[in-house]
Amino acid sequence: MTPAFPHRGGLPALMTLAVLAATLAPAQSPAPRWNVVDAGAVVDGQSDCAAVFQKLLDEAGKAGGGVVGVPAGRYRINSHLSIPANVTLQGVYRVPPTAGPQTVAGHDGSVLLAYAGRGSTDGPPFIRLAGNNAALAGLVVAYPEWRQSDVPPIPYPPCVSSLDTENVGIRDRCVWMRAAAGQFTASACHFVDWDNGAAGSPALQLDAGKAIVQACSFNRSKLHVAVGSNVLSAILAANQAEGGFRVKNLAGKRLQAALNEQQGVDWTEPARRHQ
Repeated sequence: MTPAFPHRGGLPALMTLAVLAATLAPAQSPAPRWNVVDAGAVVDGQSDCAAVFQKLLDEAGKAGGGVVGVPAGRYRINSHLSIPANVTLQGVYRVPPTAGPQTVAGHDGSVLLAYAGRGSTDGPPFIRLAGNNAALAGLVVAYPEWRQSDVPPIPYPPCVSSLDTENVGIRDRCVWMRAAAGQFTASACHFVDWDNGAAGSPALQLDAGKAIVQACSFNRSKLHVAVGSNVLSAILAANQAEGGFRVKNLAGKRLQAALNEQQGVDWTEPARRHQ
């Protein structure tokens, strides 16, 4: 699977990444855990914590997998992070954060401040899911240097990306699904904003493979999901969206949609472009 941001014109100021925590069955033992603060990460939003994060992620990977915990706080990350196979980078959120306030300074919880990649669309992603079963959950990713007033918008590389892996988890935000053999699932996610370049990009762009999008909410009255002609199967169910859940479907009957919030007004496309 190869998820990435579906627009090149700019990047939203923040992304929320949070999911409901899975409950372990009684017979299962908890996964090994590491803690970035215990390892020396400074929660002041000014000190670069990238080396501490990556050290623990690598340790968890060498141990065969586990959870790298990120306590509540603001962590400056000046470079890129790579999550190995069977490792989860886990923040404190267990439900999607609320939509507002939409400023970098306004969010609490586990917040990663991304300072890498400004001005480039083709650089490495901020976070790479680098192995099978790699996962990212319970976090807010914010871009402190991004400004909505920048004209033209300043581009960034993808926030989260994965290539040639299986069963990876991207727990929120705009995704570009392009791998024919991939499977993408978004469940109980909250999508704050997207398409800052006003190019008509959806929050979720599904070009190939299989996808399930369920019980998500979308905070903008824009195109929410685009399903391409090469998608093998897409199931969209019980999603809520500002202005009604909007889908562009080129996959025909391979798309199944049910119980999504309906639009209050049936807009024509020319009228919609002038909303």
